[in-house]
Amino acid sequence: AQINDGKVIIKFVSDDFYLYCLLISKNKVIPIKYEKEINYYKSLFEKIDLQKQDFDFRLFKDQSYKIYTEVFLPIKKHLSDKNELSFILDDFMFNLPPQAWVIKKTKSFFNSTPLYLVEKNIITITPSLSILDKEKNLNKSYKYKFVGIGYPNEEVGKKNIVHIQSNFNIPLV
Repeated sequence: AQINDGKVIIKFVSDDFYLYCLLISKNKVIPIKYEKEINYYKSLFEKIDLQKQDFDFRLFKDQSYKIYTEVFLPIKKHLSDKNELSFILDDFMFNLPPQAWVIKKTKSFFNSTPLYLVEKNIITITPSLSILDKEKNLNKSYKYKFVGIGYPNEEVGKKNIVHIQSNFNIPLV
């Protein structure tokens, strides 16, 4: 796959102590080590449970904004000319994907809808090997196997989907 000028791959990885990020663009790779210990970042993501019966949207917005400020803002200065962000997340980060990271909270009485990262950028997510490994070990059986593909540009998307479908003999639904 080719990385164009406006795209960056954001690869998160952790060890037992720290969170790291690799920013991979067309012309360079920037390694970043986060200052706080890994357990701090894990706790940020663990506080959000999107499947809770008594889901609190206000708490969600606050926690999502905190994740954005703690995880994304330290790397944002390196992304000024990039609008396509391709994330490879560490396993604990899947509790709240980047599309749901709140970049601006509104305080208006009439408008409490926050601004999300996905509203300012094209975002794709590629699962890390640790996620795929965990899924494999869950021993789930699925009635249907499914691969979903989406493109922000409909014309390019149609060509790419037809190409994928014909090369891999996958029926279109």
